[in-house]
Amino acid sequence: EVAIVRAEHGFTVATSARLEQGVAEQGRLLSDLRAEVAGLSQRHVALNSSVRSEQSAATQVTSALRSTAEAQAMQIDVLSAKLVSLGGNDESGRAVDKLKRVAKRHEVQLSAL
Repeated sequence: EVAIVRAEHGFTVATSARLEQGVAEQGRLLSDLRAEVAGLSQRHVALNSSVRSEQSAATQVTSALRSTAEAQAMQIDVLSAKLVSLGGNDESGRAVDKLKRVAKRHEVQLSAL
């Protein structure tokens, strides 16, 4: 019976050692997972910041383009009025109309942004 108890004790000690090794491995894997999650979290924050700054830059560019298009449209109107006051011919009137259509198309494209 002593031999059986010794064998059972040896089996229990070996099983305990394997379990302790498994617990240590799980602890290491959990630490690795936490580190990876922390890295991903930092990357997420950095990407969000980058997206915000790109959106802000795009908004500024769109605003600048819109104001430039509006300024050009007003300038075309002023030049058209001057041309009419100077007695411009039909050909110059068609050119002004063409410029107005181009300016309007640009305004529509910018408003779609």
